[in-house]
Amino acid sequence: MSDAASPAETAVSTYAQQVGRGVVFLLILQYSLGIGVSATVQHAFGPTPIVRPTIVSTVVVALVVAVLVNSAHQPSYRQLTGFTVVAFVIGTAVTTLVGGGDGHVGALYPTLQTGLSWLGAFCIAYAVAFEVEWSRVVEVLLTRPRA
Repeated sequence: MSDAASPAETAVSTYAQQVGRGVVFLLILQYSLGIGVSATVQHAFGPTPIVRPTIVSTVVVALVVAVLVNSAHQPSYRQLTGFTVVAFVIGTAVTTLVGGGDGHVGALYPTLQTGLSWLGAFCIAYAVAFEVEWSRVVEVLLTRPRA
């Protein structure tokens, strides 16, 4: 007998890895993308029996996770964790400082204010987590000449 796995075993193993990675991605992104979407939906619709912010945010995060898991360039756990931390800190700070869009539920201004605050946090977090070459930053900081 050979030790090579059959195509069916390989397919099951690959599928299990994708599901596992998807669950971890979902858990990580719920603390940034999920909170931002939930806050925006909360301002737009309020807690109605039809539209529940947590359900809507979970569906949005699940769709993003499905795209990430099936993409050719999957982000690392470190990148997603960095994205989540930066987005959560900036989003929470901005909504706290600005007031989080206080006003009537369903009003346009508070909904836009909350949504744009979180969108800005996501854009900054994306740049920090995915676009900065941290190895180069560390290299420059460690090898710069000292005066």
